Amino acid sequence: MALIEGEALREILPQKFPMVMVDKLLFSDEKTAVSGFTILADNIFCENGFFTQAGMLENIAQTAAIKSAYQFKQTISESNEPVDPPIGFIGAINNFVLHKLPAIDSTIETTITIEAEMMDISLISAVVKCAEEVLATCTMKIFVRK
Repeated sequence: MALIEGEALREILPQKFPMVMVDKLLFSDEKTAVSGFTILADNIFCENGFFTQAGMLENIAQTAAIKSAYQFKQTISESNEPVDPPIGFIGAINNFVLHKLPAIDSTIETTITIEAEMMDISLISAVVKCAEEVLATCTMKIFVRK
């Protein structure tokens, strides 16, 4: 069961259609988040029947974004005051290893783990899987504007 999906997810995700590359937040805790995403044929990052490397990187970044937005929403929900969640920007991508591109109509599951945080910078590690097969891994530096 998803923690958040559909319209509720779209309300807190900074990206808007057609740039949305996550459709479910499956798990989130202090350091980790897991998202799900079903790849449809009309996705802007699909070519020749597959989801591209650029799409996978955007999915990883959005998994981090939805984790941050969900955590932020949980924190401020007691105040009932409308506040926009912080916005993150990819600062660097390191050690990207692509094993396989996922096909259209498959569902990927992306796990991000916060390895370190200092001031407004987070270092995350990511693993993208499809049916338990590892498709890609990397680390990213994400700068957060609060």
